[in-house]
Amino acid sequence: MEIDFITSNTFKLGIAKELLSPYGIKVVMKSIKLDELQSPEVGDVAMHKATQAMKLTKRPFIVDDSGFYVTGLKGFPGAYLKHTIGMIGWQGVLKLLGNNTDRRAKFHAVLVFGDPKTGKTATFESTVPGIISRREHGHNNARMMTSRIFVPQGSKKTIAQMDKAEWNLFITKVERKRYLAFARWLKKSYAF
Repeated sequence: MEIDFITSNTFKLGIAKELLSPYGIKVVMKSIKLDELQSPEVGDVAMHKATQAMKLTKRPFIVDDSGFYVTGLKGFPGAYLKHTIGMIGWQGVLKLLGNNTDRRAKFHAVLVFGDPKTGKTATFESTVPGIISRREHGHNNARMMTSRIFVPQGSKKTIAQMDKAEWNLFITKVERKRYLAFARWLKKSYAF
């Protein structure tokens, strides 16, 4: 089965292709200009994009969005991560957090499948908990905007301190849960 991935992010496309191809799902990038809902909840943002895409495409598709929620900042920046990092940088996030002792944080990602022919949508989510370090560490894996300050649960390193093998293991783990749940659901629901 071939589906469109509505994104302009080639990194996300590569992950989707890698994780879905073993299930016989071919993923094709499709760039469509969509309005982005201004909501802190990434699930709302992803569903809003899917609703728009239903009217603008004829083939089954996916959209995928993620947010970063810092407990000590009452969930900020949430789905506003890209804008926040663009304005104040990860250094600004550290400054906002200051000496706050609650440094828990999580990445939360939502994938929405849509089929314009049937009107069917399905949602798949994954969460990666961790903590915010007290200062920046490392220089690798710059694809993630918070890579120098986020320490995933079970690790003693920030993402930017991980070597290539650790990074690949981490990013696959992050993405695998929702993509594999989606692949299994799609194979069962569409019987291909």
